Amino acid sequence: MIQKYLLLLFYVILSMPVVGQIFFVDSADHTPISGVNIYTRYGNLIGFSNKDGQFDLLDGIQVEDQDLLGLVAQHISYQTKNINIPSLKTKFKVLLNPRSTKLQEVIISPKNADVIVLKGYFRSLETFNKKNKYFIEGLMEYYIPSNGQKSRFRLLDYRVFCDSVIVRDYDDKMGSFFLVSHIVEIPFKHILKNSKIYSIEKKQPNLSYIMKNEKQAGTISYNKDSGSMQIFIDQVLPDTILKDKIFRLEINTKQKVQVENYSSLEIEKANLYHLLNIYQHEVATIKRKAEFGHLPYEILSEFYILDRNFMSSDNFKKMKKQLSSNNYKSPNKSKYSNEFWKNLDQYDIPPINNGLLNQLYQNLKLVH
Repeated sequence: MIQKYLLLLFYVILSMPVVGQIFFVDSADHTPISGVNIYTRYGNLIGFSNKDGQFDLLDGIQVEDQDLLGLVAQHISYQTKNINIPSLKTKFKVLLNPRSTKLQEVIISPKNADVIVLKGYFRSLETFNKKNKYFIEGLMEYYIPSNGQKSRFRLLDYRVFCDSVIVRDYDDKMGSFFLVSHIVEIPFKHILKNSKIYSIEKKQPNLSYIMKNEKQAGTISYNKDSGSMQIFIDQVLPDTILKDKIFRLEINTKQKVQVENYSSLEIEKANLYHLLNIYQHEVATIKRKAEFGHLPYEILSEFYILDRNFMSSDNFKKMKKQLSSNNYKSPNKSKYSNEFWKNLDQYDIPPINNGLLNQLYQNLKLVH
């Protein structure tokens, strides 16, 4: 009887997808790339690369070998690449090329440096039960006081897309009161600044590990050719889950990733004056009604800085009424006066992958 169950277990293990041999690395120095999003050719997110650059499938995703043809690898710091993976069991290394970043140099004056103003392009994708639910992209401005006061923002031009079928399914299963932020949160100091939680261990000349409770929580990679640095951190430690409950809604967060890129090679000196872009990605399951159980839920948000300026605290006070401080209040209708999405290549911003682009105006309808 024991042998029978062991044999059954053996066949079950063999039938499980193995994704332990697929890695994403920098084409120049072959260091691992964390935070790569992997989409099918139809625009559905199926996985991402972890802190070791290793391809991890999202929970509940079933992938056949034919689904691995025409995958799209996208990262905030690298050029988007179409890839064909022969099999999940095949040892495979994907090389990605760094993308260039254009940013206007700013001279800081003590008279107007009370508040830093970051103007940029943002986008966010929300998925529910492995299907795209909500997508927003646009131009916005952040107003971040240097004294630590709460930052504010205003949306300039933006367009909103929703899949009404997925929205109704979500509302039926979860209710409509649970709100998430589609706007990247930008603190004045990066997460490692003066941190008593994280420590840094140098592993290679161009790579350091971020440690928490003797476990690797992330990496810091250095590109000396471009003079830039990337911080990757997952606030959920390996083999752990963050559990939360809001009334009847249960949330199990499995990954809470943040990627920050700076035009500086010194972790202690890097700040908002050097920030180039930021990416946030949460992977969770949510449950409200017992009959449906826990269902996959994700949100990805990006912000690319196009320009930065400064203003005095007096001028900031005068503008406060025109600005918002609630990141959880997402627009439900589009508002734009120019087709900003057609100019992204001028700033070397990664384009929307073709699979997701094909869903826009189809199942993801533009909301006016």
